[in-house]
Amino acid sequence: MTGFPGAAAGAELADALNAELDEASPHRFAPTTTRRRGPVALDGDRSRVTVLTGNDAYVITFLKDAWAWAHGATQDKSALVRAAHAWLEGTGLEEMAARWPFVAFSELQSAYERGDERETQWRIVRHSDSTANSTAYRDVVELAAGNAVIRRFFPELGHGFAVRPHAFTRDILASVTVDRPGRYTFRVPGREELDVEGDGPAVVAVLAEFLNGLEG
Repeated sequence: MTGFPGAAAGAELADALNAELDEASPHRFAPTTTRRRGPVALDGDRSRVTVLTGNDAYVITFLKDAWAWAHGATQDKSALVRAAHAWLEGTGLEEMAARWPFVAFSELQSAYERGDERETQWRIVRHSDSTANSTAYRDVVELAAGNAVIRRFFPELGHGFAVRPHAFTRDILASVTVDRPGRYTFRVPGREELDVEGDGPAVVAVLAEFLNGLEG
């Protein structure tokens, strides 16, 4: 069962969307899985659009180099196809959202397009109040943001404070968690955990020493 009147899914959805495409288009929607209700995708050289049938609308993800840059949801297959084609043609995020209001993107995704995603993420992390523990990491984040070595890397603040080489990877170089005031755990994938006693500057110094010389 599809989730809303007139909805299609899987191969049926691919056929319906392709019927909306210009016959001269070199791109065609195709299922990405054999599952009957699986997603379909429209692929370009570096860009991709995936569409999944949701309960209330078609859920769309706009990707570039396998990374999600925007998302949206609509029941309008014709508008969906036009937006997908425009994305593959290189239309920018602001224009996409202006032409198709169902297209949305985050502050960080907007930064992908500008090329200042690292600086934007540092600003987001420094002002984040999204986790209950964010206040426990405030000193660590502020000190890290002011450190010339650490600031070359891409930060994250979730269950702990972590850094990645850049925005377009999920690989974590190192992370810091607060066990209690004055005690931190420093982690590097594949290495033994290190307990750090002291204040924020102590653990930031350990992080900077590890990152020094690595590529950011």
